[in-house]
Amino acid sequence: MQNRTTIVVAHKLATIRKADNIVVMSQGKIMEQGTHEELARKNGIYASLVKAQDIAPANLEQDHGSEGMNAKTRGTTGPGRS
Repeated sequence: MQNRTTIVVAHKLATIRKADNIVVMSQGKIMEQGTHEELARKNGIYASLVKAQDIAPANLEQDHGSEGMNAKTRGTTGPGRS
């Protein structure tokens, strides 16, 4: 899915783990933004949600297989992005 922007709203974070850009919102405001790896390193809201859902590579494959692993957001705008 090149040259395409897809917006995914997910409660299961395994669904968006491979997304190009993840935006964490709270009360209508962007709180954090980045890749899974970037947000996990920040130890912020996203990292605490990941820990609460216990997302590990083995769990991703077991629970979701290859479905939902290709959620991508390209060209997403937000703070510091155009």
